[in-house]
Amino acid sequence: IMTFLTFTNLFNVKNFGEFEFWFALIKVIAIVAFIIVAGMAVFGWWPLAPEISGISKIYENKGFMPNGFGAVLAGVLVTIFSFFGAEVVSIAAAESKDPQKQIRRATNLVIYRIALFYLLSIFLVVALVDWNSPGLKEMGTFQYVLSVLNIPGTKAIMDIVVFVAVCSCMNSGLYIASRMLFSLGTRGDAPPSVAKLTNQSVPKVAVLVSSIAGFIGAFANYAFPGQVFGFLLSTTGAIALIVYLVIAISQYRMRIKYEALGKQLDFKMWCFPWMTWVVIFFIIVVLSYMIASPDYRYETFLTLGVTGIILVASFVVTNKRTYIKPWKQLEK
Repeated sequence: IMTFLTFTNLFNVKNFGEFEFWFALIKVIAIVAFIIVAGMAVFGWWPLAPEISGISKIYENKGFMPNGFGAVLAGVLVTIFSFFGAEVVSIAAAESKDPQKQIRRATNLVIYRIALFYLLSIFLVVALVDWNSPGLKEMGTFQYVLSVLNIPGTKAIMDIVVFVAVCSCMNSGLYIASRMLFSLGTRGDAPPSVAKLTNQSVPKVAVLVSSIAGFIGAFANYAFPGQVFGFLLSTTGAIALIVYLVIAISQYRMRIKYEALGKQLDFKMWCFPWMTWVVIFFIIVVLSYMIASPDYRYETFLTLGVTGIILVASFVVTNKRTYIKPWKQLEK
């Protein structure tokens, strides 16, 4: 799969869009079908499991948030890991014919689709099965619910959907990694070779370098089975939080400066600046929980260490560009 996706990403960005369209279509069809079936079961209209109906599972069995707010924070970490990379839609839209219009449309669609496909589907899951059912861990969330509803071939169905989801994730990951590397190259923060484009405006070297990282990840999974995913889950979750924290602070500062100049934004974030402060607050709360929790402490400190190294390197490079380089030019 890595070889195939590497090959397709070396061509026009249209290839990425085509493959992602079909990957996404299969996932959307699967989620919509699940919502319809589970919704029918909630209302007692599903003939294969007539004994299951209602939403009593939500408030039965110790009620809401039975394990306290700490479990919610742990869930937030997994959720952030899952959604990290959703901003790929804006990066891809930037290569379209009308970037301003497409980025606005893509960003709004992400919000609505998360609300519909994620929140609604999980609501139906906790409405139909107990939150502590052993089957959720053994079989997986959606597969277990479908098996409870007596749908035949649930394992085969979910295996296909998960396989497509993995391909979609790898495709998006390879695309966004190569474009980020290309962006670093154009700014002088990475070797100039990664900023070179083919005749079809594809950063070939950046794609190949990003693919090598993917192959290393695949090899590590074989070399250390069962360990890589957990490590990536915790470290990537912390990295995602720090990235989004920087984005939130940058957005706040830049918008304040932009509006102080009397300029108007075509696409404004809702409830500014209060929404930005709320996001910053919750990110700090989750990071604090990760530092306090023995399960995530090591990975979090590791992430903070890497972040510190990046900040020092950034400081050195910025000072070199600001002071040393102009001074040398002046001497010449």
